[in-house]
Amino acid sequence: MANDSNYGLAACVWGRNLDQALVTAHRLEAGWVQANQGGGRVVGQSYGGYKDSGFGREVSLEGMHAGFPQAKQINVRLRG
Repeated sequence: MANDSNYGLAACVWGRNLDQALVTAHRLEAGWVQANQGGGRVVGQSYGGYKDSGFGREVSLEGMHAGFPQAKQINVRLRG
């Protein structure tokens, strides 16, 4: 259901089981997925989505080297 959209800029996954949260994060069709956290992005971090949200990576460090890759950024909060 989460992937049933024309867009895929960002998503958040919350859960007690970190392994399951990471499996879910990798399955999401979004360019930036946060696990057990929310908030802003890190300067220089790739920021572009999938599908019709696929613009923006060109201003990241990765984008300067690789053009428009279908990369995914996953941020994880390990401790409370």
